[in-house]
Amino acid sequence: ILQKFLQKPLVKLDAAVRAILRSGLYQARYLKSVPVRAAISESVTLTRQMGKSSAAGLVNAVLRRAAAYDLTVEHYSNETERLCVEYSVSPQIAGLLQTRCPDQCEDILKASFTPPPLCVRVNTLQTDIGALEEEFARKGMATRRGAVPDSLYVECRGDVTALKLFKQGLFHVQGEASQLACAALSPRPGDTVLDLCAAPGGKSATLAQYMENKGTLVSCDAAQNRLTLVGGALERLGVACGRVLHNDVCGRGRSAVRRTLLRPWCAGEKAGYPAENAGRPGWTGTAAAGDPGDSRALCEAGRAARLLYLYAESG
Repeated sequence: ILQKFLQKPLVKLDAAVRAILRSGLYQARYLKSVPVRAAISESVTLTRQMGKSSAAGLVNAVLRRAAAYDLTVEHYSNETERLCVEYSVSPQIAGLLQTRCPDQCEDILKASFTPPPLCVRVNTLQTDIGALEEEFARKGMATRRGAVPDSLYVECRGDVTALKLFKQGLFHVQGEASQLACAALSPRPGDTVLDLCAAPGGKSATLAQYMENKGTLVSCDAAQNRLTLVGGALERLGVACGRVLHNDVCGRGRSAVRRTLLRPWCAGEKAGYPAENAGRPGWTGTAAAGDPGDSRALCEAGRAARLLYLYAESG
């Protein structure tokens, strides 16, 4: 869409301006919670803040026209191009889903724009699923059990984290797809477990429950400012077997680890290039270490996995 309103190829624009145009258009066209005017205004402001004031007029004009563009009159060269434009995914992801899930491809992509129902994880270190269901029922909140053991979908109109049950550590908010990853790892009591990209701490808490608070759980994240979230969550939920470290996937000292959990869709940023550029046509960045092609493939695989997770949670 952007290319239709640019005089030169999008890939030849300054990288920062290109990223602002893409993120601004995504907000304006695909995020219902962000008004179009706000998305454009903030994009122009960000352009100036990034020291690109000379491009502010371009950003404003292009986003205004691109946000209002009628896609129903668009003629696509093939089905993959249509999916890329209408659902804002890369050709790699669209092609993968078309090949592996031809009958569900579009439903999976649609699910990424559907707010998932609220899912929580019962803290089995403090209570059990039956008791928590009764507590929610007393508060007039309907629940249903998920496919993953000890997962609950809750109908809550307000802030679920404001509930006394939450503050008492009887549950934490965690999507069922994320819980499924922990179930697949299924650590046992006494194991040494490493959770990479652990923030904000939901996966670590669930792993500790599988471990019955016995063994060693090491929760790592490359973003030091997010470690307090992990520590706070583990403390609230009564996790005694865990420790929090500022580390990343390249850290040393994992020889004694029996099981490792890695959330893949953060791989784009951890590999050393901006996530907004990963997988984009014409991307020319390089990874900080290792083969850039491998890093880009990992990022694409992670983004595809996230789409599948959102689809699974949408029911």
